[in-house]
Amino acid sequence: TLAVAYSFWYPQAYFPKCIKTRRHFFWLTGITTVISTLMSFVKPTLNAYALNCIAFHLLYMTWRELKKCNDKRVHRMAAVMVMWWALAITSWISDRWLCWLWQAINFPYFHSFCYEMPSFKPRLEYWPSDSWPVVVPYVTLEEPHKQC
Repeated sequence: TLAVAYSFWYPQAYFPKCIKTRRHFFWLTGITTVISTLMSFVKPTLNAYALNCIAFHLLYMTWRELKKCNDKRVHRMAAVMVMWWALAITSWISDRWLCWLWQAINFPYFHSFCYEMPSFKPRLEYWPSDSWPVVVPYVTLEEPHKQC
């Protein structure tokens, strides 16, 4: 998804000097994606850090583009996007590096949150609908019905 987004929507004005056309950029992005995907099987942890580092480039690009824009709604959307990214990366780092701490204080650490709530049953849902060809999967937690 990230590679497709880069290929189609990366501003041509920011292409490196060695790349002259969108087609060249598309192929470079594709080759890089294939190599990084294969490397993720060798070193999955390194792949996760590399993907997270791409966010810094995206933040820089967003900042550059926001300097050209005066629309307050666009700036608000960017601020919300950065806030969600910061929350996600903080959760990921906390889970990755402080797992021992969360276990020591008996706090349900993030990647096993639903396992710490045995009364809830996880169920896979799709947004906007199960019948759509392209969907976003998410997990809902169902509380079991109490039997009297």
